[in-house]
Amino acid sequence: MSETTPLAPRERATPIEGREELDAAWGRFRKAITDLLREGLRSPDVLPALTPIVKEATVTLQRLTKEARAATAGSKRKREASAEGKLRKALVSASGKGSARAAALLEQLEAERRSRGRR
Repeated sequence: MSETTPLAPRERATPIEGREELDAAWGRFRKAITDLLREGLRSPDVLPALTPIVKEATVTLQRLTKEARAATAGSKRKREASAEGKLRKALVSASGKGSARAAALLEQLEAERRSRGRR
């Protein structure tokens, strides 16, 4: 039998303020929807209330998702990573066509990336 070695603990991100409340609210919402569906299957007069609630929740969650993604896309790190990716793609293409200068720049970019701890 081989022994397992424990994994090194990972640094956790800063906790999101309100995360526990969000998780609790999400759990209560899902339970309420499940309960409403279950009751609607037993008593069909209750079932029509389910659709507008689910639609409103869907619209709200989609809006909040869009806001979160927009905030993420606007980060300096994301913009720099995107610019670096575009540069890398251009350098790979040019070096593939025989450009020694592009190959040298690509190697320099890789060295800088390794020094920052990225792969």
